[in-house]
Formats: sequence, structure tokens, C-alpha cells
Amino acid sequence: SPLLGSLMGEYDVQSGEVWAERSIAYVPQQAWIMNATVRDNILFFDEERAADLQDVIRCCQLEADLAQLGGGLETEIGEMGVNLSGGQKARVSLARAVYANRDVYLLDE
Repeated sequence: SPLLGSLMGEYDVQSGEVWAERSIAYVPQQAWIMNATVRDNILFFDEERAADLQDVIRCCQLEADLAQLGGGLETEIGEMGVNLSGGQKARVSLARAVYANRDVYLLDE
């Protein structure tokens, strides 16, 4: 976690440098989920590639989760993801990173 946090600029580096030429997506160990729909949590205010959403859902194996949730993609997740299990939160967080379509993906545990 500290290594990945340093790469993302979340920790001060005591010596040396951290330099990344490519775009990076970070999936933290504790998934960050906003109080919004599943769809909004994946797209994260970026509707530009919304046509790719079904591919992302399939890639991150969210189909069964969405079928289990009452409203599918439009299910309100609730404050800090209270309506999701830990695994579901992790898959939504991973889906957000995959949807972002970055050059490098850092997955913390």
C-alpha cells in the first residue's frame, strides 16, 4: 500500500523521485464508493465512452452482481457502499479503473 500510494503521489517520498509518463488507474485495497448509482460509480462523471460500459461489466464479472441488485446499474449504492458486499465494492472499483482506460493499472491487494 505505501509503495502504490507513493507512486500515486499520496505519500511524500523521502529520497529519490517518482515519475510516471503514462496515465495510471489505481484500485485501492479499501474501495472508494460514492453515494450514487452503480452506473455513476463506474462512469465517474465520464460519459464519453458509455458505449463501452457493457464490455467493462463483463470484463469485471459484474453481471451476476447487477442481476442480484434490484435496479441493476441504476441501483443506488448508498453512503460508502452500504448496499454492497466487500467483493461487490471491489468489483465496482475495478470496473471504474477499467472504464477509465489507462495505460497502467495499480491494484492494491
